[in-house]
Amino acid sequence: MKLWPRLLSGYSLDAVGRPEKSVDDGAVAAFLSRAAGAETTSHEGLGVGMDVVLTGPDVVGNALTWEDGVVHLALFARSTPDDSTRQAYRARRIERPSRRADRHGGPGPVVH
Repeated sequence: MKLWPRLLSGYSLDAVGRPEKSVDDGAVAAFLSRAAGAETTSHEGLGVGMDVVLTGPDVVGNALTWEDGVVHLALFARSTPDDSTRQAYRARRIERPSRRADRHGGPGPVVH
């Protein structure tokens, strides 16, 4: 939760001045279907709930679940990583949303 205000500010500021992109409902449904078919692993969260990691050929994500619900979900489209992408993964730092979206070939995250 401590990162939430910084993430929200980063996504908001990064969107300023960028052209609007339209995404049709079929593309959203297809993306969510691929995410639903992704492999999942889970372990106890740092506080309460379960931390769930989703990994698929063209989607990655993370969710925090508690009791019977999803508290937080972030999904990202990904393409086959090239050397610069692998280097960014190793660095394990938070990048601007547009850099992630441009590198992974997707519109950016779906955050709920």
